[in-house]
Amino acid sequence: IKNDTQIRKAQSMGKSLTFVDLGSGDGRVVFRAAQEGIFHKSIGYEINPLLHVWAQTRRILQAPMYWSTTHFALRDIWKVNLTNVDVV
Repeated sequence: IKNDTQIRKAQSMGKSLTFVDLGSGDGRVVFRAAQEGIFHKSIGYEINPLLHVWAQTRRILQAPMYWSTTHFALRDIWKVNLTNVDVV
């Protein structure tokens, strides 16, 4: 991700980037995006309540350092507004 030209250009302009994972499951991709340090916010949307709870639990127990940059929501991916998202 760090080598993508558009992302590097947006970063050089000082833009805060947002990453979204549709169907985020247990959250591993969201945590990886947060770990990269190039996104202001990393968001995961999941429709399965069990996977959503698992991702939230991981966020609390395993990844507290990413608490401010990660978010998980229980939503239907077809109803998610992606107008202000930079990377999906």
